[in-house]
Amino acid sequence: MQKKGVFPNNVLCLNIPVEEVYKRTEAFKNTTFGCDRTILSIRLKNMLKNLPQTTFFYRSFYNNVTSIDGSKSRWFMQDVALEAIHKNIKALMEFSRDFFFDQSEKRPCLMQHTNFDRVYFK
Repeated sequence: MQKKGVFPNNVLCLNIPVEEVYKRTEAFKNTTFGCDRTILSIRLKNMLKNLPQTTFFYRSFYNNVTSIDGSKSRWFMQDVALEAIHKNIKALMEFSRDFFFDQSEKRPCLMQHTNFDRVYFK
């Protein structure tokens, strides 16, 4: 994504055991939109191999990774994801207000939850 110029504001990392993924896809195995277990296996192996480096990269440069416990209810996961997105949007709005519109008071802009590339600050 970085090479293509795509910079996500929020990276949501759903933490769920591989066994649970297989268990949840069992119900879809014999449906019209069936779950091909060989493709699922390949995707899970790639995910397990690449996830630590990916989360490290986005956490280090953007500080925008939110880990979500995938064993909780879907409403809990939705609440955690929406809270992270809400914090980011609110922080960006406050930053732009402080930086662009309120120059009469020379005060610092808050940067928490803005998820900017840290290279820009250096």
